Amino acid sequence: MFFRRRNEKGRFKPVWLFILLSFTFYIPVAVGAGIVPLLGMLMLPKTVCYILLIRVFLLAMLKDVNKTKQ
Repeated sequence: MFFRRRNEKGRFKPVWLFILLSFTFYIPVAVGAGIVPLLGMLMLPKTVCYILLIRVFLLAMLKDVNKTKQ
């Protein structure tokens, strides 16, 4: 849904990229961390992607709340 709407202007424009990057960092960990434990370090950028997602949604929610108060 977010990928299909990536060209639209709006708050959720970067969400598809954060989701894609999150899975990109997680797949090597899920597949190869048992063999190469150092791959577990890829969970750090995955976590950063999740934090950025939360930030986008919180900012959107705050803007909506501020619009309803006015």
